[in-house]
Amino acid sequence: GDGTEFPYCGERMKILGKKKKKAPETRESLAKLRNTITVLEKREEFLHEKCDAETAKAKAALAKGNKKLAMNHLKRKKVYEGQIEKLQGTKLTLEQQMMTLESANVNAEAISAMRDANTSLKQTYKAKGMSVEKVEDELDDIRETMEDAALVGDALAQGIGDDLIDEDDLADELAQLESDGLNEQLMGLSTGGAAPAAAAKMPSAPTGKPAAAQSEADELAALEAEMLAT
Repeated sequence: GDGTEFPYCGERMKILGKKKKKAPETRESLAKLRNTITVLEKREEFLHEKCDAETAKAKAALAKGNKKLAMNHLKRKKVYEGQIEKLQGTKLTLEQQMMTLESANVNAEAISAMRDANTSLKQTYKAKGMSVEKVEDELDDIRETMEDAALVGDALAQGIGDDLIDEDDLADELAQLESDGLNEQLMGLSTGGAAPAAAAKMPSAPTGKPAAAQSEADELAALEAEMLAT
């Protein structure tokens, strides 16, 4: 209120109120990790070449009897080897991070697929009006229908009208037919006519004749009966 100005106040507020940077996509992060690992591998290859060169120089210095120079070359080699070891540690960390990110990406895709499938399943049940209670009711209805069909089949297999026939009447009628047939046989014998077919089937008293002779006698009797009938 005293007119004192704070020139950096607005700038500080801008910094504090700055929006957070949007997280990169998984593909972008994986690509960046791969590129970084490639750069580290090239750097490691270069350092190995430097180590080999320092070893060769140390050997050349020893060949000339300059041990101090050879020692300096070996010191440089150790420095390069220390850098290689650090690069390998960094590369291992990046590879682990990349594998973790790839695994997380696969898991996220799997969860998304399962979520979509679950949504589709719910929509299918909702569209078809399906529920556990309705399915159970439907199955009960199907069972009842199948039982009714079995009963109908059993009823059809029993035939139609069997219960309307009186077995006693049939027995009386059969007895009457047998009596009529016997009377006809007796009448045929009394008139000398041909014996009915039923009488011909009745067993005759054994005569003691051979089978061939009996057959001839039967044939002769049949001829005589036929002549009498005409």
